[in-house]
Amino acid sequence: RPRPPVRSSRGGKVPLRLSRELSARLEELARRRGATLFMVLLAAWQAVLARWSGQDDVVVGTYSGNRPRKELEGLIGFFINTLVLRTGLAGEPSFAALVDRARETALEAFAHGDLPFEKLLDVLQLPRDPSRTPLFQALLVLQTFPAARVDLSTGVRLRSMAVAGEKSDYDLALWLGEGAEGLGGVLEHSTDLFDAATAERCAAWLRHLLEAAVADPERGVWTLPLIPADEQARHLAAWSRGAEVPAGPELLHRLVEEQSARTPDRVAVEAGAVHLTYAGLLDRAARRARGIEPGTVVALSAERTPELIVALLAVLQAGAAYLPLDPAWPRARRERMVVEAGAVVAKDDKVAKDNNDPALPGFPVSLLSLPTLSSFSSPQSPAYLLYTSGSTGHPKGVVVPHRSIASFVRGAVADHGLAPGDRVLQLASLSFDTSGEEIWPTLAAGATLVLRPEEMTGSIPHFLRELERLAITHLDLPTAFWHELAAGLEVEEAALPRALRVVLLGGEEALADRYALWHRRAGSSVRLINTYGPTEATIVATRRDLTGLAPGAPVPIGRPIPGARAYVLDHHLHPVPPGLRGELWLGGAGIAQGYLGRPDLTAESFRPDPFAAGGARLYRTGDLALLTPAGDLLFAGRADRQLKIRG
Repeated sequence: RPRPPVRSSRGGKVPLRLSRELSARLEELARRRGATLFMVLLAAWQAVLARWSGQDDVVVGTYSGNRPRKELEGLIGFFINTLVLRTGLAGEPSFAALVDRARETALEAFAHGDLPFEKLLDVLQLPRDPSRTPLFQALLVLQTFPAARVDLSTGVRLRSMAVAGEKSDYDLALWLGEGAEGLGGVLEHSTDLFDAATAERCAAWLRHLLEAAVADPERGVWTLPLIPADEQARHLAAWSRGAEVPAGPELLHRLVEEQSARTPDRVAVEAGAVHLTYAGLLDRAARRARGIEPGTVVALSAERTPELIVALLAVLQAGAAYLPLDPAWPRARRERMVVEAGAVVAKDDKVAKDNNDPALPGFPVSLLSLPTLSSFSSPQSPAYLLYTSGSTGHPKGVVVPHRSIASFVRGAVADHGLAPGDRVLQLASLSFDTSGEEIWPTLAAGATLVLRPEEMTGSIPHFLRELERLAITHLDLPTAFWHELAAGLEVEEAALPRALRVVLLGGEEALADRYALWHRRAGSSVRLINTYGPTEATIVATRRDLTGLAPGAPVPIGRPIPGARAYVLDHHLHPVPPGLRGELWLGGAGIAQGYLGRPDLTAESFRPDPFAAGGARLYRTGDLALLTPAGDLLFAGRADRQLKIRG
């Protein structure tokens, strides 16, 4: 859970038991390394904390009895001092090497054990943070004094009882002691941050890491398993792969053509007073397609008009790929994209053949009206080219093939419940891949694509009125806009339009407090679906239906969509257990071909998939995520600490 601004001492504890055999092997490992049992346990505890946090510099506290002389042992009084143990895990150390580092750390700390902890804080003058304890938040204590013997009267029996803990002085405190059956103790945890199930998983990680470490002390500490191999395999099989994609054409335009044959007279595109039927859409697109050279990239001015929807379909039918260019972008940016893509631009009723002449004012589109042309496309052929925002460097052209977008569309039609009679608002800029989530599933399902009026998003009340007037049933919103909508519903005490059935989110992390507002105003009357996916994975890779999700908890991004795969991996490309953060890698049918003209960047971001055969690839998102015990993915920030500013 998120750390509260002021920590409390509310806590709980879970038991931890190490078998007699494991305890003996830990003692033996300590002897071989010239260390103590405490030092081995310190290495293991810091390794677990490093794996959990993703950090290679770990600070743990411990208590020292601080009675270095025999004369002090029998004195009554509080002599205990707190020591700070800082160990680095950089450089891919083996567990044996980490024990050596922990030994040096502990020896240095105990050599200065008479320095009061309070004096250390006074000298360091660290800024105080009321949300956490100073210097360290995790404790390790190994109690080695012998068990006390109590003589009682005849017939009286004495046994220990476990008492539920209700406080914890630290985020995590591992208390261990030696007994006849091996090492045992408790893991205390702050209930502000962790529930009992999380603490139990942490204790299990430590136990399994210790078992693996004594079996192979020379194994790298970052690769020691935290859960059994069969459990990891079950997680991969159950949570990392989406369902099968519904059967259907593998060419994007074929999906629209087949639907047009079933519902030729239904309205496909609506823009104000303009209503274009499916038959009319296909007729106009087919007549225009003959003016486009197969195998080219056609740059289109991404203005929200019925003519652009016709042009998109015409490009696909001709066996070409489209490149949407937002007319609001700076001219230099549009020209650079055209040159890099080797794109042709339609102008003055002809298709420009000179790919080296981007100086076409405004990049107008007017494709030729010629007889129908048979398709030149294959499932591997590019369907469209979209440029990334450039937030991690120079904008890159992502090449998306037909098989990827067609797979996404077939799955989205089924998942979103789209059918003839539905009305989908086309809200997003045509230069963003979200527009593909609005356009193509709608036209493949026989629904109506409603192009939004430009002034529609001027205010939340006006937006809601327009949704009601247009009888929108399906809405695809940027998460930032949905945040404003959720707050607006609360402030205005407004209701959602009566026809609205499905709302999709995507683009950034959905905030838990905004979901609570939405839940209070909308309840389960509208199906709310949170999605995640970069352009390189074809619009959406994971989704989570939030219907029924209790407010207050973090909003998950769900599980892989049909045909997709999603893995949370460490920097060795090994899966991490549920509850641990790792980098999110995506695979499956939606993975793009790569970056146009940038084989170096393609090789860096698109890697062979170690979990699939047949030349499959994974895309490295650069995003951090973790798996919940229920199998949902939670977004956990950026691996590169990238910040989004006014984006």
